[in-house]
Amino acid sequence: MTTLILVSIILLSISANIMLIWYIKRLFQKIFFISDNIGDLLSNLEGFATHLEKIHSLETYYGDETLQGLIRHSRNIVEYIEGYKDVYNFTEEQDNTTEEENAKEI
Repeated sequence: MTTLILVSIILLSISANIMLIWYIKRLFQKIFFISDNIGDLLSNLEGFATHLEKIHSLETYYGDETLQGLIRHSRNIVEYIEGYKDVYNFTEEQDNTTEEENAKEI
């Protein structure tokens, strides 16, 4: 009787571990997806801010308060997104480490 209970507990434990491993794998996939998108979003926003600054420097639009507000707003958004760079850098460090390991193997 005690061996049946022990076997049941071991099977339950193995099942729970398999489910947890599957769940952790899905979480890491989501983190890597978000990380890739944050990097793309940040580069697009920086490009947008640069574009606004170039337009604002043209003689036709120089001193326009609306453009100045847009430039300020875009800079604030870029700074806000940069706050999430830790997630972005997390996967970048992983990618760099893998590339360095591959280079050493060759």
